[in-house]
Amino acid sequence: MNIFRIKIYQQIILKNSNALLKRKYSNNKLILNNLITKSNEVKLASSPVVALESTIITHGLPYPTNLEMALEVEDVVRSEGAVPATIAFLNGKFKVGLDKNEIEKIAKNHQKAIKISRRDLPYVFSKDSSLIGGTTVSATCIAAHAAGIEIFCTGGIGGVHRDYAESMDVSADLQELARTPVTVVSSGVKSILDIGKTLEYLETMGVCVATFNHNGSKEFPSFFTTKSGFSAPYNCSNAHEAACLIESNLKIGFNSGLLIAVPIPCEYAADNELINTAINDALKEAAVLEITGKKVTPFLLEKINKITKGESLKSNLALIKNNAKVSAQIALELHRLRSQRSILVNSSISNQVSVIGGTNLDLSFKLIDESTLNIHGVTQPVIFNQVLGGVGRNMAEALTKMGVQNSLISSVGSDLIGRFVYEELNRIGIETDRVKIVEDKKVSTGSYCAVFGMNGDLKLALGSMKAHDSIDPLLIQKHLDSIRNSELCVIDADIPNESIKIICDFCHQENIPVWFNPTDLRKCTKVYDSKCLDKLTFMSPNYKELLTIFNQTLNGDQAENKLLRMISHKYSFMLENNEEIVEENDLKEILKYMLKHVPFIFLTRGTEDLVVASSVKLFLDKTNQLPSRKNLSDFRKKDWDPHMYLFPIVELKRDDVFVNVSGAGDSNSSGIIAGIFKNYNFVCSIYNGLLSAKYALMTNMNVSEEISKIDLKKVQNLVEKYINRVKTVQLK
Repeated sequence: MNIFRIKIYQQIILKNSNALLKRKYSNNKLILNNLITKSNEVKLASSPVVALESTIITHGLPYPTNLEMALEVEDVVRSEGAVPATIAFLNGKFKVGLDKNEIEKIAKNHQKAIKISRRDLPYVFSKDSSLIGGTTVSATCIAAHAAGIEIFCTGGIGGVHRDYAESMDVSADLQELARTPVTVVSSGVKSILDIGKTLEYLETMGVCVATFNHNGSKEFPSFFTTKSGFSAPYNCSNAHEAACLIESNLKIGFNSGLLIAVPIPCEYAADNELINTAINDALKEAAVLEITGKKVTPFLLEKINKITKGESLKSNLALIKNNAKVSAQIALELHRLRSQRSILVNSSISNQVSVIGGTNLDLSFKLIDESTLNIHGVTQPVIFNQVLGGVGRNMAEALTKMGVQNSLISSVGSDLIGRFVYEELNRIGIETDRVKIVEDKKVSTGSYCAVFGMNGDLKLALGSMKAHDSIDPLLIQKHLDSIRNSELCVIDADIPNESIKIICDFCHQENIPVWFNPTDLRKCTKVYDSKCLDKLTFMSPNYKELLTIFNQTLNGDQAENKLLRMISHKYSFMLENNEEIVEENDLKEILKYMLKHVPFIFLTRGTEDLVVASSVKLFLDKTNQLPSRKNLSDFRKKDWDPHMYLFPIVELKRDDVFVNVSGAGDSNSSGIIAGIFKNYNFVCSIYNGLLSAKYALMTNMNVSEEISKIDLKKVQNLVEKYINRVKTVQLK
């Protein structure tokens, strides 16, 4: 082992100890603490995004050359079909994706700008918002990774300085490559550095390096020129090979990046002898002037440009544009590769459920004494509890606990509650990459406050749900690919009407069943208002929600049906008086009418039973009775034969303690869905849901930990107990 490598190991030990071995890289803090923001172009991008650094604007080139170059490089990325995201430090935050005015601002103020690497972040985030910062490769990698960008284009990375033995000067870019899973596309290492030692350092740090040569050469470029005299271990001959390399690196999960070294096009390469002479002269002058640290690279590049009479600058501009072109091509190929694989392996992710709905913090107050409830101004003694809530979130957690792969599309505020909720989602095991963090300070995380009586009955509910409006069409459009890969889509009524329509239209086109959870009496008609009722496959209302949707639907029906209108009038009065008793014959007529719009309705009737209404006859002991994507087309071909099935609820035992009803309906729906994907027969799927609901009733959490212990044997034991009490009624 040579002396240089020993020094590298010593440096790693001194600077990082066990961090590189044990550290699990996390970028959530930048998001949670509202330290990063994206441009609209990046937020709404349907094409792959390529990150671009900003130190080349603030410290690499003079004005206005820096401005012209930055805009031209972005245009190159766009011309290839990708989205550019120049990253800088503006207004006290990382800004991912700059508009033209912002690029011009940092270009004009380049002399005031700070050159920002990883070590500088605590300082710049502690200063006021007037500070302007150009991000180095290191800082750009951090911001790009936090923003979910996987490919980053630059001119050349930093490396080991030629006077390393005396200065121990190694760029932070190299360690960032070892700890951040972003692929950096550059023309190798800046030629003012020690390229051989840099490659050896990268090898020691475990960073995979490949050249990008169509002829298969592994010759490592030397920034201004195509050859350095050193070789990379690997080569990618085209964008497809580079995309495969990136995908492989991410699958391994090492949390390290890749370096893809693209040689400058031969027609723009500088004269090798001229460049080397200029570099040596510039290094000597820097030593005489005692220029050190982050000032070295800008000084050397400026001097080399003067010595070469502008030839090095021309080469610099040409190579960055070429790197931008190659980066965009690789990004597009990576996107295409994943799209192809998602189609090919669709069967392997067939259990995925897309859940789109609200995420809340639920506060519950259970009254200890109801005798003083009507006395105004008296503080009521309660038992207090706080849990994560929101119908969509509840169902995502329940499905996760029951082993059903799912993705949650939701939103939280950037407030204290939002940070807590976001961290809890991660702890539970719910992926947060589709959970939007609303940056508007006026929008708080969804919060729900419920007051329960001494027996667990709901007395009063209060809610602040403005954050749910951010589950808007733009967010839905962004995640349509995820929904497309689903076998079932669950939506709740917390999301805006426009989003409901986009989801239902899309799922109808893609033959994906939609399960609608009405959520709340005031919101339950959203699916009708969105003209999407006929595009649902499943609906799980309570009595009041069913009656409200029925009344709304009937009011919009031009057909004359005196019996139904009489029933509607009758129960409109009952709804106003908060009554929930529906006569059996009336219920049959209501369900028969609604089944013409929604083929499956799951109606919870409190402590009585669960009513399952179906537009076709179902068989209790057979599988595939409740459709998923794979058999939805077959189901639609079946003849109209409406039935309802009455399933007794799972009774609480003498020792079981009833806590509250919150979350029971969500757990019931999730249990039934889990039964579908576990290929249970019809009756087992229903009792999988009812047992999940029972566990929810016995906990102060919206989703009980016990549901993860439910297995087929437990469900079959319940079925054996209740099967003879299940009633089948044909709706004639």
